[in-house]
Amino acid sequence: MTKLFFKIILLLTFVWLANNALFLFLKLPLLWGVDYKKQFFYENHSENFNTVFLGSSLTAHQIDNALFDSLNSEKSLSTHSFNYGLDGATPVEIFSLYNAVMQRKPVSLKNILVELDFIDNFDMGQLHSLRRKSFFGFGQYQYTLPLTLASNYDWVYKAELVQFDLVHLVESEFKIGLLQDAYQFIQKQKLRKDTTTITGFSPLIVKEDENETALLNQTRINSRLKFLEEKKPELLRNTKAAKQLFANNNFLHQAKINSTYKKMVTTMLQKADAQKINLVFILPPRLSPGYYKDLLPVYFSLPAQNRIELADANEYPDFYKLEYSFDLWHVTEPCSRIYTKALQQKFTELNIAP
Repeated sequence: MTKLFFKIILLLTFVWLANNALFLFLKLPLLWGVDYKKQFFYENHSENFNTVFLGSSLTAHQIDNALFDSLNSEKSLSTHSFNYGLDGATPVEIFSLYNAVMQRKPVSLKNILVELDFIDNFDMGQLHSLRRKSFFGFGQYQYTLPLTLASNYDWVYKAELVQFDLVHLVESEFKIGLLQDAYQFIQKQKLRKDTTTITGFSPLIVKEDENETALLNQTRINSRLKFLEEKKPELLRNTKAAKQLFANNNFLHQAKINSTYKKMVTTMLQKADAQKINLVFILPPRLSPGYYKDLLPVYFSLPAQNRIELADANEYPDFYKLEYSFDLWHVTEPCSRIYTKALQQKFTELNIAP
């Protein structure tokens, strides 16, 4: 039994050394597709932007930063912004992306707007070695597991999230996604040659695809309508709960604040103050009640000048309407414009634009 145990340890050590050596030798990229393109573009054009949005798909697909800049310009406010939202980004990834942006110390940077994201934003389909290590490597785990354990979720749910995090740790260190990395290495060369200017915003558009047949288009539309119809009861429950939460937030006095999340946002504020950068946290709409119960104590612990709330279904009913829904979590392009206008209005009220 002891010999078998040591054989397994030796095998795992060999796989770890071999995969990591190959990874370093080939100089494989740590990001894929749109993520890599955004990282590469921002790193080479950071001085062009004085405002950056950081977050998950709720940022990438819902904040039209070109419209945001245009609305600011109408009020004689000068912002040139970049949408650095990454699909499926976790709070720790967003925290690390923030650190990566701050480390560049671009002279032009004046404002950073950060999405407050729910803790279990984890997709097994993204199980891969690249994005998390791109920004912070193994150091992520000083926050990832404590963030989950300090949440207000029940212990069964916490155990499930810890399982995901541990699986990702194994995958990340053993480079199980190495073949996909190799494929992205080829794509990397193409992306480097792509000089197209990007804003980072990618709206969720519901329209017919001219490259598809009428039958395929109708099938796709019918499939989406069926999905939304199935999710309608859940959306209505979430909307009702969001209205009740924001109408009566007495639970905040009893709710335990997530100490790890609070530590992260406090660290971010301290870095922003040190570099004289305006940092604002955004509370997005359409999350489930359980997520808001965990995020709201953190949100209300922030200074008033460092927070924007766009989640109240009483104040922003359009964000929860079925006709504006792309899926349960995201809105379509027309609503992203409404969302961006509301964000810009709140941003103006804070009076922090350069």
